[in-house]
Amino acid sequence: MIENKKTISAPLFEDPVHFAPADPMICYNDTTDELWMFYPARRGDLNCENHEWYFGTQVGVAVSSDGGCTFSYKGELSLNFEDGLNTFWAPEIIKA
Repeated sequence: MIENKKTISAPLFEDPVHFAPADPMICYNDTTDELWMFYPARRGDLNCENHEWYFGTQVGVAVSSDGGCTFSYKGELSLNFEDGLNTFWAPEIIKA
């Protein structure tokens, strides 16, 4: 019998800036004892006719200190390593 049930809200996380997080990757940060979520910060708030709302997106970051029941928005990663705005999709985090 599971006694410590936790209620998790749906959606689990909604990006407060652009409202359309996608393809999240969640990993454990052993330095902070938190779960960190990385996701393409698709721009659901962008009024456009084409695909600009999901091309050229940054990677958003959200953090959970309660085992993944709730996530708080931390911001976007600065991954500008070449000219132009890259599209980052389905990020993966690997600890070597």
